[in-house]
Amino acid sequence: MVPLRCLALLACAACAASAQEEWRPLFDGKSLAGWKETPFTGRGAVKVEGGALLLGYGNPMTGVTRTETFPRTNYEIRYVAARRGGGDFFATVTFPVGESHCTLVTGGWGGDIVGLSSIDGWDASENETRQ
Repeated sequence: MVPLRCLALLACAACAASAQEEWRPLFDGKSLAGWKETPFTGRGAVKVEGGALLLGYGNPMTGVTRTETFPRTNYEIRYVAARRGGGDFFATVTFPVGESHCTLVTGGWGGDIVGLSSIDGWDASENETRQ
């Protein structure tokens, strides 16, 4: 697995899927408020710089976890990210779905797979969401 060089999370927001709800920023561009480093063994540095959340190379990965309450149904997430190096998993976002969860994988399994993990036990490289 080729480690991810750096992920710049420029904007992250969520909103309820109602037309009357406003988007609520999840990242303030200044600090890790509302987030914590995910305690992966071999994780890289996590820092905020220039309004972006930067995740350094990890072996095998680096991540952040939301610390505040998050909706479990009827919501949308959007984020802007840029790969600054590396060639495998680019950005994955694990999000609640009712009492369970799902993960959006972008650039997985060698850098070219996008899909949802896990659907009926099948990861994004093996299920019908694979792009």
